[in-house]
Amino acid sequence: MMTVNWALAISVLGLLVTSWYYVNMLTLTQQLQQANTLNAMHAEYSSSKTLEALEILEEFIDERGVVNYAFDFLELRRKRDAKGRAIDRARRHLTQWFSRVQYFYEFGYLKHEYILRFPGPERSRHFLHLIEPLEFISRRATGRKHSGVFDFLREVYQMPHVRLSDEFRQTVEQMLPIQGEDQTSEAILDDVGDDPLTDTEDRKREEM
Repeated sequence: MMTVNWALAISVLGLLVTSWYYVNMLTLTQQLQQANTLNAMHAEYSSSKTLEALEILEEFIDERGVVNYAFDFLELRRKRDAKGRAIDRARRHLTQWFSRVQYFYEFGYLKHEYILRFPGPERSRHFLHLIEPLEFISRRATGRKHSGVFDFLREVYQMPHVRLSDEFRQTVEQMLPIQGEDQTSEAILDDVGDDPLTDTEDRKREEM
């Protein structure tokens, strides 16, 4: 008759229970972390600063028209106009917020099912329409490549991969200062510099 090593059986059972408990606690901790991250992102998007940024950009588009607002923005920034600076700050704030969504998603802090609901396709589509032309101008003026956050949002929400038109790009190139002129690319930047957060996150994603 086979004898049972009760000490070994109890040890194995204890190990299984401990492992089950650890896995469940780890899963719960990850879920709480993701929920806290989502709550923080939602609170920031609902903040007065974000709402003000959206209002500044929407009012500017209503005033200048959807066809011309990006070119008018470039002219204002070249002149170091206060309104151009306000628009640039609004652009930067929204770009950084959506870049954090991408960062948290790619590093596992936000589940796919979460970002399908928030920010969701409608907010993301609105961001693309408002900001992508302005972001292209800002990055082209400083010799940086176009931000990857726009294609990330198109991929996540299965939006058409419609790029900025060649005509738009050519017009921007013609309006930007030629190297050697008195007006340098720095003339269209804010005093505090351009987008350190989004640039750092872009570099981190490239290294992955």
